[in-house]
Amino acid sequence: MDLRTNVEERISNYRAKLKLINQAVMAEMNKACHRRQMRLLRFLHAESEACSLALAELESLLPNSTAPEGDGSPAEAGQDNGINSPGDEDKQALPAKRIFRISTWGGIGDALLITPAIRALKRQYPSCKIYVYCLSKFHKEVLMNNRYIDRLLCLGKLTKGIYHLFAPLNIVRVQQTNYGILAPSLFYGKSAAEIIGEMVGVRIDDPRPDCFLTEEE
Repeated sequence: MDLRTNVEERISNYRAKLKLINQAVMAEMNKACHRRQMRLLRFLHAESEACSLALAELESLLPNSTAPEGDGSPAEAGQDNGINSPGDEDKQALPAKRIFRISTWGGIGDALLITPAIRALKRQYPSCKIYVYCLSKFHKEVLMNNRYIDRLLCLGKLTKGIYHLFAPLNIVRVQQTNYGILAPSLFYGKSAAEIIGEMVGVRIDDPRPDCFLTEEE
């Protein structure tokens, strides 16, 4: 086997491997957010990066070698690949919900980023109730007077401890909005507000946050 044939064969193998990796990533990303295996996704991303680097080096040896259409080359980091919102089973259950319970996280900006999802939920399900559990008094301050929130609670130290203890048991479904755990820089090409919308199961038409001020303010 001459050198060119060897390189072409290796290029073909890497392209096939990348195609399989991308298919595995898409299969995982099409699951509901809380059902995804983030360790698996990160592993697949690392494998994709390694394969892409090896493929680029091999292709540089054969300048006339072009990738066929739909060869499975990795998507750009952060590209939105038509990822679904919730899983099919969650989509079926969503309209029947009467109360949406959402918890805040992070800083003040992160608290504001949940407001487009809250607005979208209220517009899509006008009769629903939205309860927001704030993990910080600053979160409650920036969400105060939001016309789409039916109940706004600030968790104290004791309540916060109980919340963290029982949240994993999913006795009462409280949707956490820590979009960072979904590795947005690796698997998304849309705004944080839209990712949060995906987490709570609603499509965001307007990602601009809401902040309602009093007349005095």
